[in-house]
Amino acid sequence: MVLSARSLRIFAVIFFLGIVASMGVAPAAVDLSTGVRYVMDTGTLDDCSAKAQTALNKYLGGAAESATGTHEYIATGPLGATSPQTMTATGTIHCFPGTPAGYTVTFTCVVETPNNPYSADALCLDLAHNFSGKPETALATPSPEPTGCTTANLIGTWTSDDGKTTITMDSSGNLTDGDGVSGSWILYHDTATLTYYGNHTLKLSSDGKHLSGDGYNLTRKC
Repeated sequence: MVLSARSLRIFAVIFFLGIVASMGVAPAAVDLSTGVRYVMDTGTLDDCSAKAQTALNKYLGGAAESATGTHEYIATGPLGATSPQTMTATGTIHCFPGTPAGYTVTFTCVVETPNNPYSADALCLDLAHNFSGKPETALATPSPEPTGCTTANLIGTWTSDDGKTTITMDSSGNLTDGDGVSGSWILYHDTATLTYYGNHTLKLSSDGKHLSGDGYNLTRKC
């Protein structure tokens, strides 16, 4: 299957933003699936569009037509994702008029790994099976997020050595201090970048308890 230029642009924008935002959890790679295509001898484009939205909303969310009249529906996810940092999967289902009747429908998926424990092929196959009424296979679920003083992330509450600053960092890569000032964090190996009153590069200690550098000395409560 050949993706349209519009589809490629949509996927490129969504996943450039998603990868940059989600780097706080782990470095990401992109997995693309374009292989599923059905040719239906009967049915209308409206039938196809309704099935497309149902399938996309089951596994992703917010299915919407890419442009009015295109019969190309796009959704992002996974389900429950509430911020750009957690929008790590995208699917599109495109309906085309058949000749002389019916329609052709294609399925394309892009998945960010390892932030999703399933492949783009697995997601697209379930979308296609939901669309056609075939048996679906439950997608793999993520392992629990490491907690406590882990070197895998910066999640938790950090206090400066002088006790004047308390910063809370969450699993979406966001941070907030006691005064309500917000920012973001990214961790790559033991190097952290905090966007908080500017950009600051800090080192995470081998026990995951301390962040230091660029004028900051922070200790995590755990």
